[in-house]
Amino acid sequence: MNFKATIVSLIIAGSICMSYSSQEDYKVKFVILAKILYFVEWPKNSMASDNNIHFAIYGSDPFNAMLKDHSKNRDINGRKLLLQLITSTDDDLSGINVLFVPKEYNKEVKTLIAKVKGTQILLVTECFNCAKKGSAINLYSDSETGQVKIIVNKTTINETEINLSSKIYRIAKVVE
Repeated sequence: MNFKATIVSLIIAGSICMSYSSQEDYKVKFVILAKILYFVEWPKNSMASDNNIHFAIYGSDPFNAMLKDHSKNRDINGRKLLLQLITSTDDDLSGINVLFVPKEYNKEVKTLIAKVKGTQILLVTECFNCAKKGSAINLYSDSETGQVKIIVNKTTINETEINLSSKIYRIAKVVE
């Protein structure tokens, strides 16, 4: 995938008006998140022995299996995307590379931020200030513009030792 096409896709996805429905909102977030994963490099010691990307969704799946369908047909930089649901803050997160927390579970975000601190898990959230609180990436819908915004917490990314491409930093708002 060439750089310009990817950036254009991310910008278009982030600019689409989301005043239609929650499901439309999740379609845009899915596109953005799927594209971001192409620009993430995990430390070698953080990958499971199968060398795939283990993607967990906390609670219920707001993407309505879009990720599952996507993962059947494609790989991300030569790795399969393996999905699972996490239903409790007490669940074991070992072996997980990405943890997505839908906005319905904002009450659990503080606990999950504490739980993944010091690990190499990319925590992706949806609440407005979650990136400032310690999630690595925050995708939220701006209520004024209806656009999906990307916020990256550079300090959290650095602590995880995950390498996030500068291409993502260019299109995201960065907080420390």
